[in-house]
Amino acid sequence: MNGPNSLLREAVLRTNPFFPFSRLNREPYRLAIRAFLRLCRKFPEIRGVYIRHGMAGAGWVPGLSDIDLTVTFSPDLREADEFRFLTAFAEERAALRRWFPMLTDVVMLNEAHLPAWTRHGIRGQEARRWQALYGPPPACEYRDEDAAYDQKEDALIRYFEYLLPWYFEPLSYVGLRRMQRVASRILRHAPANVESFRNPTNDPALLVARVLLALDQWIGAAPGTHEQSVTVHRDTFFLIPGGRPNEDSLRQSLLHARNYHADGNTVRIATGSVARYWFRVIKPHQHHDWTAESTVLHGSHLMIGIEPPDERSCARSLLQSVSAVLDFPQLEKVVAQKRPEWFAEDGYRSLFERGCYLRLLLEHGFQSPQHARTMREAERCYPSEMRELAEIRSLAMAGNGALTDLRYRAFCLLRRNASAVNAAMGESLAACN
Repeated sequence: MNGPNSLLREAVLRTNPFFPFSRLNREPYRLAIRAFLRLCRKFPEIRGVYIRHGMAGAGWVPGLSDIDLTVTFSPDLREADEFRFLTAFAEERAALRRWFPMLTDVVMLNEAHLPAWTRHGIRGQEARRWQALYGPPPACEYRDEDAAYDQKEDALIRYFEYLLPWYFEPLSYVGLRRMQRVASRILRHAPANVESFRNPTNDPALLVARVLLALDQWIGAAPGTHEQSVTVHRDTFFLIPGGRPNEDSLRQSLLHARNYHADGNTVRIATGSVARYWFRVIKPHQHHDWTAESTVLHGSHLMIGIEPPDERSCARSLLQSVSAVLDFPQLEKVVAQKRPEWFAEDGYRSLFERGCYLRLLLEHGFQSPQHARTMREAERCYPSEMRELAEIRSLAMAGNGALTDLRYRAFCLLRRNASAVNAAMGESLAACN
């Protein structure tokens, strides 16, 4: 956090409130967007460019916010032509990012997949507020009845996957401002009667404690005391403070949690109510692993009193991954991957398996919280895809074959999943309409 980029960010953040920097600090973002649009116009395959949240609203902060974009491309491309286009665009985008590092999050999406991409999740909900920089207004099929669930899911994922990891990083001015910003985003949809996150603070532990207490209130479980627990699954420690949660007890638990993070482990801390909602509603497919394969280090087991999730929660959780599965094949780390061994690692395999989970639900009505059982069903239903995955991994581990060929095969396999998911979602959308 102390490199040149961080120092530049700090200078921008400190000068934002003062004229003329309040205007000047925004100019690089405008230049970045113009440069990106010039790049997009070089590729006739591109149909639309849309700016998502952040700069699409009034709350973006120069030096802290990034430019989040979605690019749609022609659905009529053959596999080989689509791969060549995506690879060339990724290489030029990477070169552009050296000049404009705020161009970090660009989602590449087949134009025909846009209705299904916007159907579920917070990304679908926010699609109605995208700004079209190039091309027609985006199609959006989001259902408002899912809003409350999607807002809580977004809040908890931001808490566990952004705010907590940043809390464990060495403290800096930029890091603290980043934490404060994501804290406000976590609670942006919280009801007005959530009392905890009212007073600003520069104490990172107190900031996280207030956010966690607000999440506990927002989830709305009956107040009560909880057994203290430190439970570990692989390299993830899950901490539940004992007693009834309050700012001071949660802050002290967060300070103590640094001891578990010292060896590079992932550390999660939650109230009992937040943990129950996480494992039963947001991530129900993790319930079995944490119940059967975790170890108690202190106090009671984390999963005591957390009932197995019902089928509706499991299905709804899987549907949240529709947008991710549809944009997986186009990821820069797939089409422009520099390390052939990456395709033999868990990162690529998990991308493929998430698509299988979703296809099994949409095409066969099958779902199971047990990963091994799901993969056995995938072997039965999608034998050619599973064989292709094994061959890709084998080639990657052995170092055989050209890297471009490996990327192409890996891309095509993910693309096959995405096309199947989009087709199944299209049938669902047609039935609803």
